[in-house]
Amino acid sequence: NFPHLVSIVMAFQFLIPLVLALGISRLNLLEASELQDTYKEIFRSFIRAAIWIPYMYHSQRVKNTFTVTPNKTIEAPARSY
Repeated sequence: NFPHLVSIVMAFQFLIPLVLALGISRLNLLEASELQDTYKEIFRSFIRAAIWIPYMYHSQRVKNTFTVTPNKTIEAPARSY
């Protein structure tokens, strides 16, 4: 469902750049200023994920909008002519 998908995408948006930056820093492929900018972006993605992932799982608004419980049946409104 949608909250799980958003959580997975946000987690990868944080983890993949982190792993790449750590590998690049060990190989000394970037200058210190470039690496510092990379770490700033990783920190921002961490903050973004830390806010939105719990919101996706605990918000009643998200549950009402993006999830359908099996016991609920959605009926089309009756047409009046």
